[in-house]
Amino acid sequence: MSLSLPETWVTRSPGQVVSGARFFAHHPARYGLVLVGAVLVAVLPPVYSVALIAVAALVLVLLAQPYVSLCALAFAVPFEQVRSFTAGGVNITITNLIVMCLFLAWIGRGISAGTPQLGPAPWRAVLLVYGAVLIVSVSQAVNYVDSLKELLKWGQLLFVYLAGVSIVRTRAQMRTLLLMLFLAVLAEAVVGVGQTLLHAGPSSFARGAILRSAGTFDQPNPFAGYLNMTLPLAVACLVEGVFSRRLMWLVTIVTGTGVLVSVSRGAWTATLAALVVIGFVTSPHARALVGVVAAGLVGLICLVLIGVVPSTVTQPLAEQFGVANVDIANPTPDNWAVAERLAHMEAGLGMFVDHPVFGVGIGNYPAVYSKYQAPGPWGPDLGHAHNYYINIAAEAGVIGFAAWILLLTSALVICARSYRRAPDALGRAIALGGAGVITAFAVHQFFDDLLVHSMEVQIALVMVLVSLAGYGVGRTAVEPEVGT
Repeated sequence: MSLSLPETWVTRSPGQVVSGARFFAHHPARYGLVLVGAVLVAVLPPVYSVALIAVAALVLVLLAQPYVSLCALAFAVPFEQVRSFTAGGVNITITNLIVMCLFLAWIGRGISAGTPQLGPAPWRAVLLVYGAVLIVSVSQAVNYVDSLKELLKWGQLLFVYLAGVSIVRTRAQMRTLLLMLFLAVLAEAVVGVGQTLLHAGPSSFARGAILRSAGTFDQPNPFAGYLNMTLPLAVACLVEGVFSRRLMWLVTIVTGTGVLVSVSRGAWTATLAALVVIGFVTSPHARALVGVVAAGLVGLICLVLIGVVPSTVTQPLAEQFGVANVDIANPTPDNWAVAERLAHMEAGLGMFVDHPVFGVGIGNYPAVYSKYQAPGPWGPDLGHAHNYYINIAAEAGVIGFAAWILLLTSALVICARSYRRAPDALGRAIALGGAGVITAFAVHQFFDDLLVHSMEVQIALVMVLVSLAGYGVGRTAVEPEVGT
């Protein structure tokens, strides 16, 4: 029986039709794999044997259909914590396994074809520069396992991005992958909103009568951060009339509600920033409003600094945000969260001052935290500086900080260029929404570290779509717009 492969995953050379799946299927190692599998099925209990067969079947499907792997990653990122295991101090998740299958299929195709087949990848050079900087910083590390974890995140981001722009070949595939992102975020948002409505969660998440939602992310901040990695795309699709408006309103309202009930002020700020970017690009009225508001804020800040605005006005406002009279050595219940963030930021800044060039080693903030711990009740570290800009400066020095800023800036530039080059509403919506996603991601990183729960893979999927929207597939074939 012949294996039928999609046109998008077939590489043709003279007299040759190959794929990642067929490369492994014809490799002599297949006999050993079959033998090992047969022995395991024979000796394991029936439940484990069935599970092993199911996993093997899934792996074969992912190797044969790498586009399915990309779509599966859309759901794996939010739901990966449902099942995971640890090996050698490194947490292995379903996302890691799917990325590995994607990588093997992609490499297998490249080996079979003789030369790797790469799609348009305008972000590739900057990703490689960023990775090189992280690798150099490992020379300063004291805990290489933690460094390896961070390097694996960068590796997943790079592999998914390069494989994605090579695998997706048609506008229809772009639409399907985008739809998978929407369905995944809708499912995750429903879980989070349900937690708040049912008051199902730890008491520490309670804020008055409201229980903060955390979805499957264990904490409200990364949950809201994940939602903001898709919400701007839904808003952009509404603006450009892509997909059914009823579907896009459903995704926008439910996901926006999820961000709201997370009670994450960092996420709220990030959402607002993303909406400002989308409005600024698409509406002259919004541009005028943004200009007026920005000028007003600058003026207000200047008046506060020179003392024109009295403290009787600024003090209540600061208290509402929990940033008034914060003493990190003696925090109060009202400002505990802010004091905790400031304490970890202070520790990160201390690391940067002592190691300004290469940092303390990527992923090594926890390893050296005790040396820089701020005075006060700040026992075990949180694993990061609660501000990724400070965190990357502490772990990779000024060079790493510069590479991080370059990474974010280049992503926004690619979004802007894709928006100008896009031939249809789908491309414009993806590029516009992508700019909103990167903006939200960059803003939220001032308050937290969102490179957790494999969310670097989510960023990679978004940048795959953005790169192809203006640089890649189907740029001359304008598809009909759907607005009903």
